[in-house]
Amino acid sequence: MNSVILTLSSMFGRDVVKALAPRISEEKELRLCRALIPLITVVCFFFAKMKLGLIAVLSSMASGGLLMQLPAILGVFFWKRATAAGAVSSMITGGVAVGYMYVRGIKPLGHWPPLWGLLLSGVVFVSVSLLTRRPGGTDYFMKSVNDFVRSHFGE
Repeated sequence: MNSVILTLSSMFGRDVVKALAPRISEEKELRLCRALIPLITVVCFFFAKMKLGLIAVLSSMASGGLLMQLPAILGVFFWKRATAAGAVSSMITGGVAVGYMYVRGIKPLGHWPPLWGLLLSGVVFVSVSLLTRRPGGTDYFMKSVNDFVRSHFGE
């Protein structure tokens, strides 16, 4: 539990505080994150005391949501036509679809929601990438990745 609390505190500092106050010093950000630790601990304690039985559902949803990154991760390394818009939209669409299916208890054809979210995420990734402008510098990036792999791992 300690690592989860520390991670949540750090995520809040980097993702929320830095976005709202980009010029904040690292020292002030660290102090704010440390101040949040007791608050997060109390919230976690009361959440656990409620015994909602949501842990299994939340962990399944989280795993399914993480799976929505797969098309974007594979696509950016193996498909020159991949775009940032395709990656972001595929992760959001797939994640929302998985969450919706879990909340509503929908299992199309009896299969778990992440399977359908992954398929949707892949389709959205390819579609949006084809409809948006290809980023510049992809040829250089792909060549440098290929050169690195060849030099370190051989042909």
